[in-house]
Amino acid sequence: PFTALTSNTIAGLTRRELQRLGVPTDVFGPHTTRGAFVEFFRSLGLPDAVVATIGQWENMQAFSKHYLRVGASGEAKSALDTFFVHTTSPGVVSDGDVPHTHQEPV
Repeated sequence: PFTALTSNTIAGLTRRELQRLGVPTDVFGPHTTRGAFVEFFRSLGLPDAVVATIGQWENMQAFSKHYLRVGASGEAKSALDTFFVHTTSPGVVSDGDVPHTHQEPV
């Protein structure tokens, strides 16, 4: 009853979601999410080989060349910081779908 998802369908869905989240899609497109997830998983302390497996990179040389560029993450962070500012007040959760309960200390 369903047709298979194509890479173009997934790219379109990703682009639409990025736009919904306020990400400037003239700067960041669907493919940039691959690099973002590489950096996210590495920030969690996952080894590069595990990150490559998660992203289904079969060629570690290509993975290293395109996603493990030394210094690139710092440059990307600086660029992203100009687009996104995230602040919250104490006791406020920024994600509306994350349950939050506040209890006064006893």
